[in-house]
Amino acid sequence: MTYGSKTALTISLNSLANGSSVVSNAFDNTSSKYNDIAFQLVYKYGTAPTAGNTIVISVLGSLDNSTFDDIVSVPMLNVPLTADTSSHATSFFLNSLFGGIVPPPYLKIKVTNNGGQALAASGNSLSYMGVTI
Repeated sequence: MTYGSKTALTISLNSLANGSSVVSNAFDNTSSKYNDIAFQLVYKYGTAPTAGNTIVISVLGSLDNSTFDDIVSVPMLNVPLTADTSSHATSFFLNSLFGGIVPPPYLKIKVTNNGGQALAASGNSLSYMGVTI
């Protein structure tokens, strides 16, 4: 198994308001042909969120890099929150959200903040690392 380099995705997470969503730029796996992709969301709140509330991470797939899935049909991950303003990270492998199968060739990651507060003005990011088996 070989891991690629950690790479940041373009996504505007800083100051993301409660109840709002943001979508990353498209990830193109047609040339890299990774068997799986590890993602890591780093997040922080300026004011403590409500404990037990969540950040929802959704994966939007596409076969043509033009038409992406709508939110009704996509795999999701709910990240439970703690009531503090510390920086936190959550990691996940893409194939685990797709039931162990290789996901579509083009992807976008949608992050929805349901924490009860806006994310902090800085320190929030989304990165990936490709995995080749």
